Amino acid sequence: MSGDDSQFCLYAYQAPSSAAFVTRASRGFSSERQVGLVAQEVREVVPQAVVEAEEGYLAVDYARLVPLLIEVVKEQQRQIDELKASLQVAQP
Repeated sequence: MSGDDSQFCLYAYQAPSSAAFVTRASRGFSSERQVGLVAQEVREVVPQAVVEAEEGYLAVDYARLVPLLIEVVKEQQRQIDELKASLQVAQP
């Protein structure tokens, strides 16, 4: 894992807010309620996962988040395994 990836892992615990929102059908999106991440918050943590769309709107490129999220899960599992091992050692 590169330095940038490990930095993301640290910030992932303070993940950007998810939000439900209604998009404007006139911008080519469905008018149904959508769920996503706030692009401005994602840009603070992983700027390469945010693109500027037409008219200056920010959009999250979720595919760019997947490899980083996998690393976060691996790190969490490593911590869980360490805690389990320490509990087994502590039990009489």
